[in-house]
Amino acid sequence: MATRTRRTRIADAGAPLGRLPVTQLFRGKHRLQLIRDLAMGEWTVASLAKEYCVDSRDIADFEQQFAKEISEVRAALSGQLAIETAGLWISKRQNRLAEIQADFEEIEGVIDTIRKGEYYATDNDGSNLGSRRHRFLVKAKIELLKAAAEELSPRNTGLTGATDDPNVVHYVIEAGVATEALT
Repeated sequence: MATRTRRTRIADAGAPLGRLPVTQLFRGKHRLQLIRDLAMGEWTVASLAKEYCVDSRDIADFEQQFAKEISEVRAALSGQLAIETAGLWISKRQNRLAEIQADFEEIEGVIDTIRKGEYYATDNDGSNLGSRRHRFLVKAKIELLKAAAEELSPRNTGLTGATDDPNVVHYVIEAGVATEALT
């Protein structure tokens, strides 16, 4: 009976009918659902494989690869962590910063290749310094720097728009002050 309910839930979550591609186990909601199913420990690897219409070996490999996330969800289920973000790597600031850094380093590598002249365009697409591609990469690099700075010290502290930025100047105009007193 529980199997039928769970299959409906998986199908409702956007899974195609029939066999779920193994690649879908490693993406988004299917990954989180399988992490949570494994963390609960109520089902065997074989029953989960049948449930997700994949091979048992795929579930075992998944369990090894995501052992840290599964243990994190177990901790959340026992009340030690917030369940909303348990098992989600993106909910941790250091992980987001690591992803930003990895993207930044990739862009740096491409820009270095362009600077060295090692990139040879076959279709004359203008992939040299000052080209549209180079400018786009530099803009992307700047955006990543901004994103990292925002992760490290967010400007907005709430919905009121208050900021902790020392470079923001606030002017206060008081009514009833004589204009002669302002000079």
